[in-house]
Amino acid sequence: MIAPNIISTAAHCIAPSTANRVIDYSTKLPWLIAPQQVAVHPRYNAQSIGAHRATADVALLRLSAPTPGKSDARLGVPRIQARSSL
Repeated sequence: MIAPNIISTAAHCIAPSTANRVIDYSTKLPWLIAPQQVAVHPRYNAQSIGAHRATADVALLRLSAPTPGKSDARLGVPRIQARSSL
């Protein structure tokens, strides 16, 4: 999760014209969540995956509401203190 209601996944995991679901294992019985919106990177090319070539293998799933009990991953550059040169 990169936001309370947005999940980042691989585009090759999203099949066109299918009912994609997110599985929430935080409850006693797994719960299936239908994404409100699915966006595959415009430069993703499925044939490139099969040919072992680089492609933008990224997709985003927007949920209709935040998933209870889940927190988003902290993304970005780590905060590292710069060493002063003496």
